[in-house]
Amino acid sequence: MDTVLKKRDLEAAYALEPLVQVSGNLVTKIRMNHLNRMAAGACNPLADAAFTNLLAELKRIADACSNIGTATVVRVRPELAANEHSYYESLHAGKDEVFNGRYKEAWKQYAGRLGD
Repeated sequence: MDTVLKKRDLEAAYALEPLVQVSGNLVTKIRMNHLNRMAAGACNPLADAAFTNLLAELKRIADACSNIGTATVVRVRPELAANEHSYYESLHAGKDEVFNGRYKEAWKQYAGRLGD
């Protein structure tokens, strides 16, 4: 991660955001599965706090990765600095085919095991 920023590796920076998006969606899915198991009595309520904290930390790490990717992109492409938020909003809205492809590939790799 550190080398992405130091080397201003734009390709690696672009590859981060789909992974960040997948991790956020994966945390949401895992949290919902956990809540469903808790409601069904299949999970120990005493383990809930530790598990929920773990998910929050995973989200925090993903956010830090996103910040590194964003900082790298803005350093290499300073014209995006004024509207970086709208740039990333357009990515998350599905308006970039490269992002969409990377997202689908990462989702399949990391979340595909969960099923629907």
